[in-house]
Amino acid sequence: MGVPDSARSALVPVARFLRLVRPAVRRRPSVRIWDRIEAVLILVLSAALFGSVPICFGLASSVFAADQAADARAGVRYQVTARVFPGPPVLQTAGSEASPGTRRVRGMWTAPDGAARSGDLTVELGPTGPQTVKIWVGQGLQRAAPRTTADLLFVALMYGVAVEFCAVVAVALVYVTTRWWLDRLRARGWDREWRRLTGVGTDA
Repeated sequence: MGVPDSARSALVPVARFLRLVRPAVRRRPSVRIWDRIEAVLILVLSAALFGSVPICFGLASSVFAADQAADARAGVRYQVTARVFPGPPVLQTAGSEASPGTRRVRGMWTAPDGAARSGDLTVELGPTGPQTVKIWVGQGLQRAAPRTTADLLFVALMYGVAVEFCAVVAVALVYVTTRWWLDRLRARGWDREWRRLTGVGTDA
């Protein structure tokens, strides 16, 4: 039975990789030192790239655990409808602590236990008139909305992917730079061999 075309296509990269690293272990006069250096470099960079995968997984896990801990330290939060006053008791307009379209105002809301609460809020408001907005509060202060497990996993995954991407780029740059240097040495070597064989540039 012949090998299916799909399997043959999948084996092409493997065969090419083995052909590139073969000079690292082959002891033949035809194997030049430049080919051996490239083969050893490919093996080292491949090991580094595969080793970066569990490292990135560990970093992503650390980010996930740290975000979980930070979310837990924020305490219990609940969503309420707050009445805010964009007129004179506005404390601060859009600036370094508020994005465009938001204002820092005084707000009032009712806690889940029925107690009336008030505090400073940063919300998106129209130019005039009191409005009601949905906010998250905790310990009497406005808080960020609690993140779901899916949100935390997404942030950790993106962090791990970004680190792995940087590792791939670094490995590629090292290989391309070294390959360029080795190709120049190979070209010089072939030029010297050609001149020696043809007698060009040598004493008769």
